[in-house]
Amino acid sequence: MARQNVDTLNIIVTDSDIAPRMVNHLEMIVPHIISLLDTVGFVTYYEFLQEFIKIFAKVIVGDKICSILSACVARICKDIQARKEDGSGNTLVIDKCCNVLRLALESNVFMPQNKGQFEEILKPIYQYMIDPSQISCEDDIVLMLKSQIRKTKEVTPTQWEVFQQLPKVLTKNKDSFGSLFETINYFLCVGKIKLAEEPDNLKTLYLMADRALFTKNPN
Repeated sequence: MARQNVDTLNIIVTDSDIAPRMVNHLEMIVPHIISLLDTVGFVTYYEFLQEFIKIFAKVIVGDKICSILSACVARICKDIQARKEDGSGNTLVIDKCCNVLRLALESNVFMPQNKGQFEEILKPIYQYMIDPSQISCEDDIVLMLKSQIRKTKEVTPTQWEVFQQLPKVLTKNKDSFGSLFETINYFLCVGKIKLAEEPDNLKTLYLMADRALFTKNPN
């Protein structure tokens, strides 16, 4: 797909006269959008996709948005693996796909209604938090956790599993909290009962706070 075609798509989707006429054709359009996610490397395509989701959110709620997000996760995993193997993965595409995921997680149309489906979709990229030194999108994943907890007002067992990996992100950040701070605060405030009941989670929180307190890097 040429850059000019992407620009044309963006113009069509954001045109207030044309966009409403596309609603009846989304059954055909969405599968094409998903298929292109596997190969397109133009940043503008992912910017178009964000606009598409914003404009048609109420129409694509359900299976369509889940399919789009699943394709974004698959593309992230594909490019992360490519970077590990031969350095060919596109970090800009990874960042843009993460932006699409975060947009959906922050949407009042999709969340918290689709919380269960979204968490299942995100599990493959949560696995990369086992060794965040090998990826470039750990901050995005941390922010996704924050969005999920903020929108659902709960901390799931899967999110607690990822919580146990957050000290590794702190290590990568040279003991500076950075984007971790707000996310940990949501774990603390929303999940305080579970935090008190699970010694391992409480120990993880204490050790992170202790390391950040004495770091020479700004928090």
